[in-house]
Amino acid sequence: MLSLQLPLDWAEPVRLAALPADLGALDALHALRAGVNVRERVQVLLCLCATHLHRGEGGLAVRWADEALALTRSQRLARDLRGEALVWAATAARVEGLYASAQALADAALRTRAAQSGSDQGGAGTPLRVRALLARAAARRLSGDPWGSLSDTHAAQEAQRTQAGEVAVTLVWMALDPASTASRAATLAGQVSGALRARLAWTLAEHALRGGAQEEAQRWLKEALASPFAQEEARTCPLAVSAAGGALPRTPAARTVQVLTLTRRGLLDGLRFVPVPGDGRMLAVLAFLIDAGPSHWERLADAVLGTGSREALYGQVRHHLSVTRQILGHPGAVTSRQGIVTLDPGIHWSCDALTGGPHSGAWLPNVHGWWVDERRAALALQG
Repeated sequence: MLSLQLPLDWAEPVRLAALPADLGALDALHALRAGVNVRERVQVLLCLCATHLHRGEGGLAVRWADEALALTRSQRLARDLRGEALVWAATAARVEGLYASAQALADAALRTRAAQSGSDQGGAGTPLRVRALLARAAARRLSGDPWGSLSDTHAAQEAQRTQAGEVAVTLVWMALDPASTASRAATLAGQVSGALRARLAWTLAEHALRGGAQEEAQRWLKEALASPFAQEEARTCPLAVSAAGGALPRTPAARTVQVLTLTRRGLLDGLRFVPVPGDGRMLAVLAFLIDAGPSHWERLADAVLGTGSREALYGQVRHHLSVTRQILGHPGAVTSRQGIVTLDPGIHWSCDALTGGPHSGAWLPNVHGWWVDERRAALALQG
């Protein structure tokens, strides 16, 4: 047996699993994932995610991260690996340009017990909290919010100084003040390797091109193109992409979720319809949040769940939020922080009951609350 070392988010080594020494081939990893216990299976799935990330195959990385997350959600023996899976899922989502989802996944990782306890959870001495902060910072910076990422990068460095953290801070300042940061970035690029060096090279090539230094830019571009994982940095470097003869990586359109309550009950996730059994309360919860925006859970419960003890209503809200996350396979689809329930702003949400489509009979007749009653009356007038 050997300890399989895979690069962390930005090329630091991570010990994810102790696996047989003949696992150098990707095909072997694919075959192994079905033949081990659930904890080892999650670890193998995360190894697959990391392998595809470093091959520049973000879509496949998302697939394996999602499968690992599903196991940590449904299998008790794998739940302590949830934080690890969330960090990798955040990284894969970010590489695919799904920045809002990446931030939500990193947020969820920071709320896990492993992150709050300071555990490294197999991270070769790097605490899970540090890696989650760096994952969230990268998503914010690449989405065009370098100032927003600065606090996360500094918090990560204060918790534990790492090369990845130093590169993260430098990349933020290259976005904010490249003229004053370029010399430090070039020095740091000589001290790191792999994807870390390539990320710095992208921004240094962009800076050189803006200053008319064509030969210097070409040298940095050669370094930048050496790592497929780092090519997400190209989204912030249009001149460097043009000089390399390529096109900017595509950022996918926002995910769409429609809450259907009139002719059938369920969620339309893109083109995939998922039926939602029950009396419609979960759908009413989502419809209210779409209509009213972020709301305190007590107001939400009063609006769509009616009367009951405070403890019972809180339990119902938590249940409906959990079911939504499971159905969509997205831990950040709907979140609750300090009592405020919020839908993922990176998803385009809609509800047929808010546009008044065709229907027959009373709307969600078994659901009661002041907002549901008002909406039911409005739909009856439209019908």
